[in-house]
Amino acid sequence: MKLEAFRLNAAACNGPSRLAPISQPEYAHLRLNELLTHDVQVDVDLHNTNRGPAFSDRVTDLSTGELKRNRLGVYIRWLIPRFYRTGLSFTQSSEQDAPDLRNKRGYKSVDDAEGVVDPQSPTYRPLPTRWVIIRHLLTKEPPEANIPDFQAFVIESDRLRKMEDLGSEVDIQVDVSPFVYMDRDRDTLDYQAETFIGFKQPLEDWTESMSDRNILRVPLSVLTSTNPLFTDYQPHNTNVLSMVDNFAYEDGNGETAYLQNATANYYVMGWHPDACDDPFHLSDQQAPYPSHADRIDACFMQLFGTSAVTDEWMKTSLSPDEPTRAITHGALYGIEWDLNEKPASVPADAIAKSYDDCSPVSVGLNPIDALLAVTHTRALSIDKEKAERGSDEDAKPDPLAQDLLSLQTLVIKQQEDPDSQLQGADQLSTGFFVPAESGLRWHVSGAVTSTDDKRPTVPSAQELSDLDTVNAYQMALDLCTREMKWLQWQIWAEWWKWVSSHRRHTDEEKRAINDKVNEMVNRYTLLDIEIQGWKRRMQEIVQEYNWETITAPRYYSTRDPTMLLCGMKSGWPTDFGDLLKVRLDSQIVAVNDIYDANPDGWEIIDRSLSAISQKLPTAFCDTAKALLTEFYILRPVPADTPHLRPNPDSKLLYPLYHDQDPSVDSDSGSQPVWRDRWNGTQAWFPLFAEWEMEYFHIDADNWVLAPRKPYGPPKLTANIKDGVDVAGVTNRQTITGRSLALPQTTAMLKNTVEQLVKNKSTQPEDMDAIHAAINKLQFLTISINGLSEHLTTRLRGSHLSPTMYQPGYGPQPLVEAVSASRGVIDENAIRLMLDTTMTPFGDLPILGDANYSPFKPATHGQFRFTKLNIVDMFGQAISAIDPARGVHPDLRPYISEFYACQVDESSGSPLPRTVQPAGAGPEVGAQFAQMGPAINQDCRLNSHYVKWDDEHNAWVPVTEYDNPIWGWLVVNYVDNGLQVFLPNGTFYREIRLGGPDGTSEGIRAWLPFKAPDDDSNIPLQLRALVQKLKDANYLQEFFDVMTGALDDTMYAPNQYAGYLPAITGKPFALVNAGFSLELSHPPHVNQSTNVPGGVIPEPDLESYGFQVKFGDPDRTFDGILGYFRNKSVMDFDLDNFYTYFPGSNGTESMTVLIEPDNYPVLRPFYNSAGSGGIHDYTVKTPTQMLTEYNDQLQVFGMLVDPFTQIHAYTGILPVQVLRLPEWALEQSLKNITAFFHLGPIIMPHDAPLYDPARVLTSGSSLDNIPAPPEGTPKFPVPSVAIADWAWLQPYAESADVDSIAFNPFSLDAVSNKPELGSTPYTAVEGYLYLKKPITSLDVSPQ
Repeated sequence: MKLEAFRLNAAACNGPSRLAPISQPEYAHLRLNELLTHDVQVDVDLHNTNRGPAFSDRVTDLSTGELKRNRLGVYIRWLIPRFYRTGLSFTQSSEQDAPDLRNKRGYKSVDDAEGVVDPQSPTYRPLPTRWVIIRHLLTKEPPEANIPDFQAFVIESDRLRKMEDLGSEVDIQVDVSPFVYMDRDRDTLDYQAETFIGFKQPLEDWTESMSDRNILRVPLSVLTSTNPLFTDYQPHNTNVLSMVDNFAYEDGNGETAYLQNATANYYVMGWHPDACDDPFHLSDQQAPYPSHADRIDACFMQLFGTSAVTDEWMKTSLSPDEPTRAITHGALYGIEWDLNEKPASVPADAIAKSYDDCSPVSVGLNPIDALLAVTHTRALSIDKEKAERGSDEDAKPDPLAQDLLSLQTLVIKQQEDPDSQLQGADQLSTGFFVPAESGLRWHVSGAVTSTDDKRPTVPSAQELSDLDTVNAYQMALDLCTREMKWLQWQIWAEWWKWVSSHRRHTDEEKRAINDKVNEMVNRYTLLDIEIQGWKRRMQEIVQEYNWETITAPRYYSTRDPTMLLCGMKSGWPTDFGDLLKVRLDSQIVAVNDIYDANPDGWEIIDRSLSAISQKLPTAFCDTAKALLTEFYILRPVPADTPHLRPNPDSKLLYPLYHDQDPSVDSDSGSQPVWRDRWNGTQAWFPLFAEWEMEYFHIDADNWVLAPRKPYGPPKLTANIKDGVDVAGVTNRQTITGRSLALPQTTAMLKNTVEQLVKNKSTQPEDMDAIHAAINKLQFLTISINGLSEHLTTRLRGSHLSPTMYQPGYGPQPLVEAVSASRGVIDENAIRLMLDTTMTPFGDLPILGDANYSPFKPATHGQFRFTKLNIVDMFGQAISAIDPARGVHPDLRPYISEFYACQVDESSGSPLPRTVQPAGAGPEVGAQFAQMGPAINQDCRLNSHYVKWDDEHNAWVPVTEYDNPIWGWLVVNYVDNGLQVFLPNGTFYREIRLGGPDGTSEGIRAWLPFKAPDDDSNIPLQLRALVQKLKDANYLQEFFDVMTGALDDTMYAPNQYAGYLPAITGKPFALVNAGFSLELSHPPHVNQSTNVPGGVIPEPDLESYGFQVKFGDPDRTFDGILGYFRNKSVMDFDLDNFYTYFPGSNGTESMTVLIEPDNYPVLRPFYNSAGSGGIHDYTVKTPTQMLTEYNDQLQVFGMLVDPFTQIHAYTGILPVQVLRLPEWALEQSLKNITAFFHLGPIIMPHDAPLYDPARVLTSGSSLDNIPAPPEGTPKFPVPSVAIADWAWLQPYAESADVDSIAFNPFSLDAVSNKPELGSTPYTAVEGYLYLKKPITSLDVSPQ
């Protein structure tokens, strides 16, 4: 366990860092009266914290001017290990396994008699609630002070104390900790401002009092406090998880005195007084019991070292007769106390000074993006300096920025070519969004068939019908489940707005609220009834088949910005996220491991340590004594200390943190920095940041989707349109928040590197060196949480919930909550209030322009920070923006490319295009970041290949068993035309350029094949397109598109690349694809009841239009050549083909260059689960929901490269990808063959006679046509591999062109020598026909 120490004296208030006043949670604001508030934790007020100790109520009594001497001293804080911070919860599908799994992992069992069991309710392990803190004094001033060398204190963390129980000697800010204690059997809210936990006592006076019923106890875990800062913020957990040692003692007169100076070592041990709370407890589990190894794994632990003893212990089972117990411990050596001076090193002061000198803050989408912003800006500054110096060096990309960017993309695409890296960057963008639950989809289990086309085994018609039915039920079930969760929050919002309102409501208003809530409860109930019925029906069907589920396409929301604080190291240990290293008591370091004889004075020391250990429970006495001995013998001592072994056994297993800090450089001969030593350095552990920003809302019509390329691959984002002046925007809001600083940045870098090298031959020592280098990086990140919630009039914070939870149990309504809304919102409605994380605005005053609604369904604007305070675990604070500046902030952060404002280069000095607050100069532009349109709730971009369903007269998504292709086009370079094939690869017709009318439209369909008797299988879309292609200009432009795209598409895969593309072009597929923008739940609504009349409302979310871009010419891995838009349900606009490779037919061109002005627009929609009001609400059937979902698809007819994916870019969601199934491609391509017109050629003999038995029909294979009679002459064709090709000879049965038929014949090799054969000669024309499909591997290109 890691210990931290902070020296608090008057000098700590002298800057340049600040000492925050103690601002504990105001739990009185949980009361259901005028005090009720959205957040009981008030912001830290730093306005007077730079004026010295006389103005700090933390150290000075402001009423008398005297120092609060009881508060001055060393504050010891211990960091709770990670496994106590990890909870257990179960999904609905795994609830039946909950009891066994709880017992296996060492969690307490739950009992139906204690309440309604809810396996989905998260449970965390109880924290140790007994702590012994041992102080070993090394020096003291005055030296005659009556204070022992070894002194121990005990802390009871779970001891509940009421205000009336506290004596006058108790300082409620440093001797106890406010705590929310809920008792479901009585009214409890009125007691919250008067309840505390925490109790400290000298160990010598203490005895365990667990059995004393007069002493109240509270269950304590990281979840039981409603305060998210409680576990780690020392001012909030005094005498619970921290302690102040003020070095008090009793002088000769019996008065309390304090040491002026001292040096001390500290040791902390913690345990569970109730063995049932111990992580190794067996609970109610029956034999066979789990092994120690099982429980070690369940607790995210790792046993130190390996030996025969440890291996045997790991294999043995936990035993109720000989219980295994855990004890948590940590040491910190060499803490120096001085009443008047600061420590030699105060990191907070150094950082504060650097923040006064500059603004080392950056803003990005995630930690690495924010880091990229710093490195890129640094590179630009270097280039600017070179230019000012007149250097002729070329500007080069910053290598660190390039390395960071490449590091991310290489994880996804390990090829280093530009195309792969660009594709990796697209895939990487998914991490810029927050995924949300989306539900499930069912599909048939099992592998594909063993046939070459890899088509999935097609189930029976009945199974397919049942599968469609179950998926419709599942979609409806998921939709209703999400809507029910949304209803739960809406009901909670109405309750909160009612109880927090300070207005008197009329009877009519009460009835309206009552009707509204009852309507939502009724909807919830009806949806739940339907869901249960669907589940039963689904179960009946599913049990008949071998099916499995997969996750449905995810919903996403835009990730809130991440702020990176440069030069500020995280306080979290670099290995905090690793498995916790633990030891057996037999592995504790003993005296003879370090000394070859007992150290000097050991007899006295040993008695002192024994006296301390004997006060602990019997189960821990021996282990505690061994640990205390280890604590003493591992203290830093001079190398010449008597009896000290110069070289202890290298196999000794030292306690965790008794090592050198890998995050600190110890080069240049400086002393190594040990993690369990104070090192003369004031602790600095940044824990949270409090921020405030000004957000300016820029109208949605002023934005356009466009690419940017400040650094790295070009990315598609929303930009402000050219010519739009945003300087006068007044639609402003003030947004505040509090964000925790978590150990994520270095962990994210480590994980990225590990993924990159996991398949490489990297040596362990090389990986250690990489980790060590990452650990030394000096930056910290925080997420600016709550931005989108605030804009949708919802707030985060610690506030009252109308229900209370116990771990493992469902919610129980509070008595006061029911009483407060009686007659308006009843108890049944309160029981549905499960999601109370955020509160609605309600009557909260609006901070911003009162002329505009505070509700913004989408974010699109610019923002700047007006407050940024970083606070550490002891209350040290750094203000990146001086509070004294008030409304004139001066923070100019580095901005990543995703948030960078566009630059106006029309003037001589390029300036950002930003809103200009009144009275601000142009330099204020550097303070702003920009956020393009983003939906402020979860949504997704639906994408499907679709087909026309005649039964329902609608477009429907294809299944995995459908071929989505409705035609094929192949360029015939030899004949300067296009060959058209049916979806299955059967040839349909050819249209060539040339002839009197510009095209060879006189060539009948199917030529050179005999037309089939029934051609009804030709798709109507294909017929319509062929009709258009008969126009010469239209055909020429389509020809240009396909040939022009070849240079910008990926090489064909191996099975196609074997064919010579100079003869026949790459086949392109015609498909229909549908897209829609779906919301996961109904659109948010305004939750503010304090909006004055006449304000300018924001547009409804479903009226917004968001652009989508299909494909990209710079991305060769994208397969879109172009698309037709849908004019009506089944009619496409074939007069306009949108493409990146337009033809050159001037103003009459049918090709339209794809550009931002003509990107398609999608409007968000929500597929509601029902309709009607409180008296006539009905739930839609799954079929209705599916139909409405399909009706929202916007369908496009696309021409695509079948071998590559197609991509849809929105900038507001991850890149959406569609790919044709391989089996569909192979099934079609194996039927597509190459042929072209040839002739006339001269033959030394007549053509063979027509044989009707050998006629070539559409779709026929030469293998199925009888061979010609023996001796039939062959057709001599030069320069081809005669074994691979055949000659198709036409025969006219009449003058009608439709009577033309073809017979196939073999080829004859032609000698390269000139020869004169016998006469007469015959001139013939026909087709040269490739016998095998163009995808065959064994086709010769010659």
